[in-house]
Amino acid sequence: MKMKSVKWIIILLFSLGIAGVRAQTSLTVMEKSGTLSSFNLGDIQKLVFASGTMTINKLDGNIRDFNMSDVRNLNFAENALLSENTEEIANMLLYPNPVRDHLRVSYECTSEENISVTIINIQGAVVFQQHMKSHAGTNTVNIPVLTFQKGMYLFKIQKGNEIEIRKFIKN
Repeated sequence: MKMKSVKWIIILLFSLGIAGVRAQTSLTVMEKSGTLSSFNLGDIQKLVFASGTMTINKLDGNIRDFNMSDVRNLNFAENALLSENTEEIANMLLYPNPVRDHLRVSYECTSEENISVTIINIQGAVVFQQHMKSHAGTNTVNIPVLTFQKGMYLFKIQKGNEIEIRKFIKN
């Protein structure tokens, strides 16, 4: 168990050394379940790796623990993938879920806007991406997923500064 902790510390230090600590502003943790958690590095007091657990001590006193066996990846980046201040897309629905052949996505826009739709598999690979123009009101996107392997996926939609990520299952 101690070797695993040492391994994670070495990987962390190696990634920090390659990327350059000064350029990093966020930490994103992707769990195997598909859950994403994002932290502003300026809000973190201490990051501790011990006994197969990563503990994030924030300046505001909040503590967040992650079991490293449940973590798919850690990403130190200049900008966060998600943040606590990210606005959500209004009235977004994914259906059916679980899906067999076509995933339907319904969302609201206040005006004509460019959007980006991305589907990511559980390994973190982008399996679908499309840019499109939406209109004012309710929009519906029909995405063929018949060729996707069975499993869990993340659906990400972005318009301007608004980002929303939802999980869905392909049967």
